[in-house]
Amino acid sequence: MATAPIEAMDCSSKIGKKLVPPLVDFQSPPDGCIWLFNGECLTEEKLEVCSNVADLKIKNFENITSSIKIGKGVKNVYLYSGRNYADQSMKINQTTYTLYSTQFNNRIASLKIEK
Repeated sequence: MATAPIEAMDCSSKIGKKLVPPLVDFQSPPDGCIWLFNGECLTEEKLEVCSNVADLKIKNFENITSSIKIGKGVKNVYLYSGRNYADQSMKINQTTYTLYSTQFNNRIASLKIEK
């Protein structure tokens, strides 16, 4: 299992100015929950998850996650490339603005939340 914190990325506009994703300062998931986004920088469609999910396909969010916002009370999130917590895994413990540089960008099929 890969275990390295992923640093927050600077989200930039096409003209080069740094932008703060709108949800970073103003909204957070409920305690013990996370938000999955299918766009980088916490953008596009959002799915709220508050417990382990063995198959993200059931929630129409399999293999499309590109960023993750972690709520208070969540210690770690374990991402898996296979359904039912199988195949490759990675642990994150902070809000992640992009999974682009990892093997998990658009490749999460299941996840566990440690509170």
